Amino acid sequence: MSPTPAAEYARAATVWTDLDWWLLEARAVARHPDLTFALAFFAPPKAWKALARSEPTTNGRLGRKAKGWLMVPAHIATLVLPLLAAREMITWLFQSVPTAPVGRAGIFAGLAGAWLLFGMSRAARTPDGRTGDGALALGLLHVVPSAVATPIAFLAISQGEADGAIGVVGLVGDLAVGIAALRFYRAPGGAAATTGRVNLRRLHRAVEALDPHERLEILADLRRAIAVLEQRTLITADTARTARELPLAALARTLAPRETFTVPDPRANR
Repeated sequence: MSPTPAAEYARAATVWTDLDWWLLEARAVARHPDLTFALAFFAPPKAWKALARSEPTTNGRLGRKAKGWLMVPAHIATLVLPLLAAREMITWLFQSVPTAPVGRAGIFAGLAGAWLLFGMSRAARTPDGRTGDGALALGLLHVVPSAVATPIAFLAISQGEADGAIGVVGLVGDLAVGIAALRFYRAPGGAAATTGRVNLRRLHRAVEALDPHERLEILADLRRAIAVLEQRTLITADTARTARELPLAALARTLAPRETFTVPDPRANR
């Protein structure tokens, strides 16, 4: 990559919009994945592609396809397994079987809870991942069946009729993860401010982790780009002055805050 990617972007520009501030900064920090990823949480959706690079791409096309094929049954399983676990317990409660298969139910629920927890960890690393469609319903599909199965499992254990009593751990675990998912995806009052602080701390850590020489290189590239934009009258002198005074990782956040993006820009996919 060129040592001055931001400056080259500025030289190639013919017009300048708010989106360009994000694309400019994305190019300036592109060699530092932790920083690009941290910036993505502040970026408008049109800039995510240029910033969010949290997953390695070295597995090849076949590896990515295999991963996709595995994800589909895994998602289906996390919806079905808690229901199967509840059915196992309800079947014993109505005396259809002599002993309660707590161990089997616990395995079902534990696997489902582990997959939901994995999904939450991925969502937490993705911009707006906590507001995914259907996520709240997904949490309920874990909470309700496990809330039914868990007390039945404890009842069976207390009566000495449980097969694999340790399985209650999986049931309790799935219930706990489901409750956590309801809170995670619902984002109760004050959660937006908390999330903002977490994102800001992540960004500060990414900046502080840079070698001082790397910081200077990025800032120098951005300042060259700003000078180019000012010379070509794509930005005003006042804007250029403000841009030069901003610290690292604050350029686009200050000059083009995410809230200002309401109209789709056709250059988002370039």
